[in-house]
Amino acid sequence: MAEASLESVNVPNPLSLGGKTTHAPLVLSMSDKDIDVFHIGLAGKLYRSSRTGDFKAGFSGWSNISSTLISSMTGVSCGTNRMDIFAIASETNYLLHKLIDPRDHDFEVVKVDGKPITMLGEITAATFENDTNPNLFVFYRNENNWASMVYWTKARGWRAPRLEQEWEIRISGAPRVVTYRQTDNSYIIDVFVRDLKNQVHTKWLDFFGLGQHRSWQLLPLGSLPSTHPTGRNTVGTFHLLTVKCTVIK
Repeated sequence: MAEASLESVNVPNPLSLGGKTTHAPLVLSMSDKDIDVFHIGLAGKLYRSSRTGDFKAGFSGWSNISSTLISSMTGVSCGTNRMDIFAIASETNYLLHKLIDPRDHDFEVVKVDGKPITMLGEITAATFENDTNPNLFVFYRNENNWASMVYWTKARGWRAPRLEQEWEIRISGAPRVVTYRQTDNSYIIDVFVRDLKNQVHTKWLDFFGLGQHRSWQLLPLGSLPSTHPTGRNTVGTFHLLTVKCTVIK
């Protein structure tokens, strides 16, 4: 078990938010002044605590925002006034999606061509933070251990995922990703995975994850890079947040 606490560049001392969780909390923001913290409770339910406005303001108490039991989660801030939470259903291992825009929608099963996506372990999400045409990607290990991806785009009205792609590599855990913009304003995603022989590989994808992409390359790394910075770049302001979990024995 772990107790969630939050530390910010503007709050020098860790602030205990209370509550007990089985996974590392998730920190997101829909604007440059709002912070939301999510965690999975001991019973597998999703909880949320928020701080709105000035950084001196306190956080709300934990509130349960879903009756669906989940075993893992991730999420992104995908444009102003939008947060996307992804989770794995405890009973079925289906990929779930919850939209907060800012209304809190229920979890829905993600389907491709009418078929639910079944996965193993944990999941990783990434987005290009572009309010005019944001894109949203989810990377995961499917039920056959293949590295896989689905994605959505605002240009298509956030309709059902456009693609489920299996890459020709079997992996032992969730992929890790880094998203960045190049000097020509094109976007690149670097994907890192660990194969079933415990070796680390990487490849890059272009803006849509289609067309140009590099073949898998073996890296001389002992561990996957940590690629989960939390925060949001909005109107030139960036707030770096670090979530700490204290293990309770």
